[in-house]
Amino acid sequence: QVSISETPNSGWVFESWSGSGSGSYSGTSSSATITMDGPITETANFVYPTITFSQEGLPSSATGTVLTVSYSGNTYTYTVSQLPVTLSIPAGTSVSYSWSSPVYDTTTGIRYLWGSTTDNFNVNLGQSGSFNVPAILEAQVTANYPTTQYELVMQVNPSGAGSTNPAVGSYWENAGTQVSISETPNSGWVFESWSGSGSGSYSGTSSSATITMNGPITETANY
Repeated sequence: QVSISETPNSGWVFESWSGSGSGSYSGTSSSATITMDGPITETANFVYPTITFSQEGLPSSATGTVLTVSYSGNTYTYTVSQLPVTLSIPAGTSVSYSWSSPVYDTTTGIRYLWGSTTDNFNVNLGQSGSFNVPAILEAQVTANYPTTQYELVMQVNPSGAGSTNPAVGSYWENAGTQVSISETPNSGWVFESWSGSGSGSYSGTSSSATITMNGPITETANY
């Protein structure tokens, strides 16, 4: 009986033994005992650690760069369609990363916010930062995008005839949020109606109303 063991060099991690011959060992244990029942060859297999970057919460319609990764003097960018991505990087290498936020949708008026980053090697990761590649076979880094926001556009028709609350302009609200809207006519004008478009919007003659952000909304105060 012969005891065998392995020690990885810097940057590498042990993957498995490949054994051939009667009494040999094949498996992932770092050390083992073989029995010489015939000629045996034992090969210790080493690999660079892999890091898989993935995301949760972004739909396929998200657009633009979601992840930027830099290491060994090179920078790489990835869109939602390119995630998850698995990189093979020597252990101990410093890796910098950044998750984009907000990430916009191909549909105008929709965007998504980063919420947290998790990993399986006990590092407190944020939206961006750096870490040294751990000496494990498979590291995982996952960004979570739990918040969807819709754009609220407030307008006055004709321009200058009155004011609104929220003021004329563009705002981003979390999905499902209720927003109170109201208007005040300028001198010489009288309020006629709201013209609303989008799921949860309001159209009618009430001076004030509550809308629900079920999607992108435009509200126009008509005078």
